Amino acid sequence: WILGEAAFCSYTIVLSIVSAYCFNLTGGSVCPASFIHGGTNAWSKIGAMAAAYNATHWPIDLREVVLLVFMVPILIFAGPRLGLRPDADGIDPTSA
Repeated sequence: WILGEAAFCSYTIVLSIVSAYCFNLTGGSVCPASFIHGGTNAWSKIGAMAAAYNATHWPIDLREVVLLVFMVPILIFAGPRLGLRPDADGIDPTSA
């Protein structure tokens, strides 16, 4: 049970980072974040996740692997400006 909960927590963190970046990148539009969230939900509902898990027995969700491929470059290139919208000029994210 605890491994399942830990996997779900890590998945929600990865999904949140990718969705928030797309939200900020589009100037505050929720459409990209909704499509990302809906896409991962649809993928799990059509049985693709069950088939992939049964075939591989990976300890990590395949959706999370796909999102990690996007999250790593986002964290590298966005850096401290990850949580800021592009129109947030004049705000220094390094000052605390």
